[in-house]
Amino acid sequence: MSYDETAAKRSELLQRYLAAQGMGSSGINAPIPRRPPGDHIPLSFTEERLWFLDQLVPGNPFYVETAALPIRGGVKRRALERCVNAVVVRHEILRTTFVLDDVEPVQRIAPSLHIPLPLVDLSACPVARQPEEVARLAAEEATRPF
Repeated sequence: MSYDETAAKRSELLQRYLAAQGMGSSGINAPIPRRPPGDHIPLSFTEERLWFLDQLVPGNPFYVETAALPIRGGVKRRALERCVNAVVVRHEILRTTFVLDDVEPVQRIAPSLHIPLPLVDLSACPVARQPEEVARLAAEEATRPF
């Protein structure tokens, strides 16, 4: 079942639930209007603070959050990469950068962006050292700005 079919089925179930609860479903299917491309989008106060801090200490990783999840079994890397990129397509914030436009920072949203998932082959590393190497690589990744 495609994403659109799944979304349509969920929307239908939600409408049935709301009707059973005596709540109207007006506006449920009304799409959120899109901004015209190239709109001037000011930063929120929090985004402005992050931009300002990056101007003071360029490339600082202070706000980088990392997490590692162990995965048991096989992983279809291309399928995982497609899933990650489907999320990037759906959420503008994941394609947003802050740029200086005249005198103030603004949001610039890329129309598209592909995030490659690099593959790190640890098969040459002794099995006993692999957890240590994974921890080292994760710590190194956490210090890289984005």
